[in-house]
Amino acid sequence: MWTCPKCGEAVEDQFGSCWKCAKIPREPVASARPSLRWSDYLLAALIAYLIPLLAVFLQPGFTNRYEVFLGRELFHDARAWLWMLVPAAIDFAILLPFLKSPGSKRAAAVFLLFAWVCIILSTSMKMH
Repeated sequence: MWTCPKCGEAVEDQFGSCWKCAKIPREPVASARPSLRWSDYLLAALIAYLIPLLAVFLQPGFTNRYEVFLGRELFHDARAWLWMLVPAAIDFAILLPFLKSPGSKRAAAVFLLFAWVCIILSTSMKMH
């Protein structure tokens, strides 16, 4: 038995609505998306750092050099690794709204990779 929230009439469980006022009982709506854990944020931060790094590793296919920004060689200048924190922070901020949806998160990551490849190639072309 359940009680109609509108009129207070007792209704048997076999019925889906109140016989007196036709009110359908509201069932608690379960959250469609689970809440995020700290590990989700940690994984997003790692992906955010790896996206521009992967873009740098794709660069030699076009320019035959490993560079990050401002002409710093990736494997010879430790400051280049610190410079990678700038695009990583930007990527993390962009990825945050997409964390709850795996499909959207992947699409955003692929778009960011494409964007950083274009940015890195354009800065390296201007420097030469």
